[in-house]
Amino acid sequence: MRILLVEDDPKQLMPLQTVLSQAGHKVDGVKDGETAQWLLAEKEYDLLILDWMLPRISGVSLCQQYRAAGKTAPVLMITAKDTTPDKITGLDAGADDYLVKPIDIMEFMARVRALGRRSPLSAILTNAQVGLLMAADRPQIHPSLENIIDSAKSMSTLVNNLLLLARHQGQLPPESLKKVNLNSLLENLAIHYTTVAAKESLKLISHLPEQQIELWADPDLLRQAVENLLNNACKYTPSGGTVWLRLEPHSDRVVIQLIDTGIGIPEADLPHIFNRFYRVDTERARENGGFGLGLAIAQQIVEAHGGHIYVMSNEGKGSTFQIKLPLRSHS
Repeated sequence: MRILLVEDDPKQLMPLQTVLSQAGHKVDGVKDGETAQWLLAEKEYDLLILDWMLPRISGVSLCQQYRAAGKTAPVLMITAKDTTPDKITGLDAGADDYLVKPIDIMEFMARVRALGRRSPLSAILTNAQVGLLMAADRPQIHPSLENIIDSAKSMSTLVNNLLLLARHQGQLPPESLKKVNLNSLLENLAIHYTTVAAKESLKLISHLPEQQIELWADPDLLRQAVENLLNNACKYTPSGGTVWLRLEPHSDRVVIQLIDTGIGIPEADLPHIFNRFYRVDTERARENGGFGLGLAIAQQIVEAHGGHIYVMSNEGKGSTFQIKLPLRSHS
């Protein structure tokens, strides 16, 4: 398995990394949450082992962010905290198991093996990738292995999306919300998607007000909702087109707009596009694949924040998506 091990104490990190490597696992061992965040953005793992107490970003926060992103790999939390409330906090954050220090190596490895058995898709993907590397001199079997890898990744995405929908039904509890600078969140997305759009010969234009807008939200979930809309805008806008990202403040609410010059949505499909697994039956939609969950996830996230999402579209001319979020106190 590919394992991310995050432990700030070198006296704990080195022995655990060694025993995992000796068992045949590929291990990235790091000492802080910020490095772990970067690795999680760049790589896929079959198992996360997180120390509770880390510099700057705790293991609990890392686990929450990982689950909010829809990732499903098992998480083992290790900590010196041994009270029932602490264990509940870790498990509620999305951890699958909990191990109290000082760590018994035999128990540690038994828990790693048990958690590894919970991730069959990860096992399929890892074994197919290893098989592809080992079969470098047998090109005739590469297409079959590549098909297995693509199918496993596709199914993993489906599972992650379904888990995201299951975890965030209804209004978000106040304790899960943070004060979010919406200008900063959208500016960072605009910078990233300017590059994404350029690769597709598209132009992305952002209009963000000078007035700083803050609201109480789950930043990871809100980012996911806007990303889903940006991904669709870039996916369904032909080369040479334009995508706009706008933020409009009002006295009691804020409006995020995504406008594109894409292929648009047929009028008959508009009432259904936020339904789970619904896909517009166009040639471009079939070419781009997907499971028809992106807009359903965006709608559920927005509604979990007490907001609403709307769409206006003309087939062949483009679409406009609007997210309206209330500006209210944290209570």
